[in-house]
Amino acid sequence: MINRTWTIFEKILAVGEIVLAGLTIFFSDYIAERSYPIRQILSDINVFILHLLFLTGGALLFFSKKTGWIISVTMWFLFLIGFNIFTLSNGEINWAALISFSTISIVFLVFMLQKPFLEKYRISKKDWLIIAGMVPVIVIVACWHHLF
Repeated sequence: MINRTWTIFEKILAVGEIVLAGLTIFFSDYIAERSYPIRQILSDINVFILHLLFLTGGALLFFSKKTGWIISVTMWFLFLIGFNIFTLSNGEINWAALISFSTISIVFLVFMLQKPFLEKYRISKKDWLIIAGMVPVIVIVACWHHLF
């Protein structure tokens, strides 16, 4: 059983994830630019779904659901890898953003992978396989318009 300190810490992580997910939705290009027609927003629906998945993971984690832990770990891993690949593949590198977002992702992942959380949610090999299976599916969804 997880002690009170870890429970409070879990809620702080979940709220932090919800806030960050909300900020990424709010500050996304297609939301921030009011001139985008609805057609453009719908064509970027795959990106919007990723933001909602990130938000859902945080909400489920807040309510201590194992699914929330699985989604959160998957999304933080993808956020870390995806943001770094996107930033480094872009011609102009914003080192401050790269370092800050990478640090936030690593901190969240390190805390989510602590023994109290692994024991609380009884993370098994099956759960790790689910995470490993979600990663390529989410990458394909995120890159769908680039693939075809």
